[in-house]
Parts: sequence; C-alpha cells; structure tokens
Amino acid sequence: MSLSQFIHWHRVRGVIFDVDGTLYDQKMLRRRMLADILRFYLLRPHQWSEPRMIFFFRRLREKLADAGHSPHEAIDGVARKFNISSQYVTSVVDQWVMQRPLRHLKSCRFPGVAEFIQALRDRMIPTAVFSDYPAREKLVALGLPDMPCIAAQDAEVNRLKPHPRGLEVAAEKLGLNPSEGLFIGDRHERDGLCAMKAGMPFLILGRGHPPTRPHFHSYWELLADLNRKESQS
Repeated sequence: MSLSQFIHWHRVRGVIFDVDGTLYDQKMLRRRMLADILRFYLLRPHQWSEPRMIFFFRRLREKLADAGHSPHEAIDGVARKFNISSQYVTSVVDQWVMQRPLRHLKSCRFPGVAEFIQALRDRMIPTAVFSDYPAREKLVALGLPDMPCIAAQDAEVNRLKPHPRGLEVAAEKLGLNPSEGLFIGDRHERDGLCAMKAGMPFLILGRGHPPTRPHFHSYWELLADLNRKESQS
C-alpha cells in the first residue's frame, strides 16, 4: 500500500512531528546512553541508585500515559519509591534524560529528515513538534530549524500522549484545524492514537506495521512522495 493512500498533500496545511524516535534513532541513542551510564556509575558505585531511578522514571511515565495522568506525577512517584526528595529526582532526570543525550543527537538523526523539513518550508507548509518531553534544546542539538515546541509538561497541555490535548495545542499554534494537519510519529499506540483522538491525519515511521496502517519507512520516501505529488498537480 503506497503513501498516496494515506496522505493527501493538497489538504495538508501544517506538519507536526513527534521527537524521540521520530526525528532521530532512539534505539541508537539508548545504546550510547547506556554506555555513558555504565562508564559513569561503575566508578561511582555508591550512586548506583540513580540509574535505577532513571529506568523506574521511564516505566512510570508509560503507566501514567496509559492512565491519562499528568506527566508531573512521575517525579513525585519516583521520590516516593526511593524515599528521596523530588528535587533530587528532578536533578538526576534532567542530567540523564534531558542534558547528557544532547551531544549524541546529531549523529543519531534520521537521514533525510532535515531535507524533508526544508521541502515543507519551501512549500510554505509550517511545522511544529509535540513531544512528551521539552524539545527546543533537542532541535538545536539535531541541527534542525527552530519551530514551535509543545511539550506534555506545558501548563496548557499537562497530559501525556495518547491524550490529544498537546496535538490540539500544536494545531492551534500553527493556526490549523486538526483535520488540516499531519502528525508524524513512531508509535501507533501513542502517536497514532493521539492523532486519531484529535481528528488529525498521521503517519508512523518504521517497518513492521500492518499494510493497512498509515506508515512510511524513511524520510527519503516521504520526500519523494511530496515531490511526486507536486509534479502531478
């Protein structure tokens, strides 16, 4: 099944991207971060509870997303689990989830993503990102253009995907009705479901999806489809 059966480019007035796993290879990044964590904490065994906190934090956020809770509850949940302060948890999460990964992002960026975003801009199609985590520093580290960044932690959102509020806010920032946008993500159970709840067309990056699901394999494929539709119009 071709992309033309999923996307009607003449109806797309804006494109909204997920970030983690969509703009860059998250599996590659996690391998590199695991190596960084091991190198750091093998020399600091007295701090070994910190990587356990990080892994518990990630699992807890997944559960909170499934239950439709606020993302801010994850920090407090980790603090209760490990009997430590929320401030301590915040500092560890900020270091290992937000800051240290930045230096790896450019080398993990998916091929063709920068060219695809530029092609959208050349056609006056605005772009934005909606992520469960703050994304502006990630865009800089990825070497991608500045664009509106909406995060689950934002006061006007305060919900994790697949709750549709963040996608609705992103559409508002671009001046779109949800039906006029296109959401690009990498997880059908999070990004795809979020888009369906918001009433927005979507595509999922990656292989292994049923042929009836709206998906694509690479940004070069997506760019070729965009160029093909333009030449036919």
